[in-house]
Amino acid sequence: MMVFLSDKFIRRRSVLITGFIAALMFSVPMFILAKDSYFYLLAVFVFFGIIVAVPLGVAPATLLECFPTRGRHTSYSLIYNIGVGIFGGVTPMIYTWLIQATGNNLAPAFYLYFFLVISIIVFLSMKDRSREPLR
Repeated sequence: MMVFLSDKFIRRRSVLITGFIAALMFSVPMFILAKDSYFYLLAVFVFFGIIVAVPLGVAPATLLECFPTRGRHTSYSLIYNIGVGIFGGVTPMIYTWLIQATGNNLAPAFYLYFFLVISIIVFLSMKDRSREPLR
């Protein structure tokens, strides 16, 4: 749905930045709410899933547009898989370490904040090519 909206109405970069800002605004409240009960934990998972679906729906098309047609899929797959392998693989370990080192259950939210801010800066500096012909 988000890809359709970004193709027709809204620039992809704007959709991504909006999704990251929403995650930035709601991360700490969701971490606080998640520890109260299983019902709240489930609600936080659903809500966070909706927030994460926005960038995950639009990011592949946006990142593909960054590369020339000839090596587009190879370049995207390398970047995506290296990023998921590094950050997706070590993030649970880092979350656990942050909680143990700080004694603060909200420490993972601040780790998330750090990468959300970096993502927003990167996407603000990136040229949106969603309305241009393929190179």
